[in-house]
Amino acid sequence: MTVTDEMLLDAIETSLFLLPEMPGRVDWLSIPGLRGRITPASDLFANLVGAATLDAARADETIRQVRDRFAAQNKEFGWIVGPSSTPADLGSRLEEAGLEKVIELAGMVHTHLNAPMRTNPAVQVREATAEDLDPASRLLAPALGITAEAARVVTEALLLGQGPLHTRVYLAFLEGVDGPVAYASTIYVPHQPVVVLFCAATLEEYRGKGVYTSLVARRLADAHRDGTQAAVIQAVRTTAFPICRKLGFVEMCGLDWYAWFPEEEEVELAVQQDQLVRSVRHPRQGWDEHFRMMAERGDDRLLDEPALNLSRWDAEEWEWS
Repeated sequence: MTVTDEMLLDAIETSLFLLPEMPGRVDWLSIPGLRGRITPASDLFANLVGAATLDAARADETIRQVRDRFAAQNKEFGWIVGPSSTPADLGSRLEEAGLEKVIELAGMVHTHLNAPMRTNPAVQVREATAEDLDPASRLLAPALGITAEAARVVTEALLLGQGPLHTRVYLAFLEGVDGPVAYASTIYVPHQPVVVLFCAATLEEYRGKGVYTSLVARRLADAHRDGTQAAVIQAVRTTAFPICRKLGFVEMCGLDWYAWFPEEEEVELAVQQDQLVRSVRHPRQGWDEHFRMMAERGDDRLLDEPALNLSRWDAEEWEWS
């Protein structure tokens, strides 16, 4: 089968929604005109919508239907807008519905999977198995900046998902360090000689040591041995994009990532490698502990000491009005 530009563009826009379905853990959204999934986690990667082909007359109604579905469960979610998404003003419609654009992605393609890549010999990469579910999940949460629940759901789907979808998960190890330091995965696009490099993250203290490059090299090499002709990736423009460009990836299109957050959440966003990193702070979260510590230090006294030498009228007759 010959790989065409149309095939590659479709893979870029739809492959983020190929996470294997696991009833009760990863469920399809089943709303006409788009692709999407919903999970038990409140997370804008675990809960993702996109590849929309909506009619302009009904687009706003569908957007409200999606938003209300997640809002009813108090869950944040993401929405990917690509060059084929319709209607053409979908981004502005999402913003009017309360979503915000949080990051820009570059849809990139690599078609020379057997090209040599220089990697750090101190980094070793191996494919994960079902026995790695717990350590892989525990690694993904802090490395990617997502909740432990979201990391568990994603890893379960990639390692344990049933059905025809072929997925592979990898762990990277750095010489002198106990345990894995990075996580990555590959999803094989059904019925096409294309793979997507999916969900890669390195623990913060081990970044800048060539671990990410080693994970890219291993995944491309395995895909080539499996007979795949091309790989796609959705790279964050400010981080993974320049790295991937140096490794031979070529940009094909841009993608915008929008997000909706429950009103009581305050979200701080950053990016790392080829995924979005976000942390959530709930207003007043942890206040009870801070107040307890203030009391122990004596910091809970009034800033103004009670007035001294009050007159009899001040003490007995004065009233607040």
